[in-house]
Amino acid sequence: MTEVQSQVSFDILAGDDELGLDRLTTELEAELSEVGEVSRLVGEPKLGAKGDVEPAVLNVRTGVDPEQIEALVRVLTGFARRHKDRGVYVQLDGYEIKLDHASAEQVDDLIATFQSAVHRHES
Repeated sequence: MTEVQSQVSFDILAGDDELGLDRLTTELEAELSEVGEVSRLVGEPKLGAKGDVEPAVLNVRTGVDPEQIEALVRVLTGFARRHKDRGVYVQLDGYEIKLDHASAEQVDDLIATFQSAVHRHES
């Protein structure tokens, strides 16, 4: 089965501590695990890092059929909408997309990026 791999993280806000960030990471990790295989990356440059506190970066592997991509996009946009003050970063095949309020345009960009990655992997 063909898969695509992406990395996901989110912004750090003033006042965030490691416990709160771990709670948010665990929430996102649980939701993403419903649509793909998820692992926390260790020792990678952190997206959204601020000061000494850094969010985890989640590596997500999912299938490429439209239903799986749609489910992944739904999880990412849902998290971004629930946590409106945080940007959610998605890196995929050298592209980075930031969802800050999961607007229709950002969602379209995210879907197009996943579709492009799928076509590159199938070629």
